[in-house]
Amino acid sequence: RLAWLVYLVGTVVGGRLTYTSTDEHDAMDGELSCRVFQLISLMDTGLPRCSNEKIELAILWFLDQFRKTYVGDQLQRTSK
Repeated sequence: RLAWLVYLVGTVVGGRLTYTSTDEHDAMDGELSCRVFQLISLMDTGLPRCSNEKIELAILWFLDQFRKTYVGDQLQRTSK
């Protein structure tokens, strides 16, 4: 269930349109992303022997979507 939620957060963050985003959308993305980053921190420090491949793959999906939306090389391409 946790992996499914992380996939869902990644989809929400990655599916937003930058030109139609509002402060409310940014705040929601920030809250959801913060929860996933807290999960990453918890898994790194508190649960080293309880790794789960499904959750790790979901986290990678989220990080990829987060990168595309907020760090993204795609934003630079569209501005040229």
